[in-house]
Amino acid sequence: MNSLQTGFPRDADVIVVGGGGSGLASALSAAQKGLSVVLLERQSEIGGTTAMSVGSFTAAGTRFQKRKGFVDN
Repeated sequence: MNSLQTGFPRDADVIVVGGGGSGLASALSAAQKGLSVVLLERQSEIGGTTAMSVGSFTAAGTRFQKRKGFVDN
């Protein structure tokens, strides 16, 4: 099956693989610059592994904070 049969474009300025947070931001940035973009996502909905992320990591009381005198617990 070729791109004409599936309805997908034959070419693009930018091809982004993955519709998670980074992929979506990259696709948006390229499109805002006037580039043609194709975004490929294997799941039925966008989100990628970002959808499973809480968006944070634990870093309280690290040696870097202690070295700078930050009290964090």
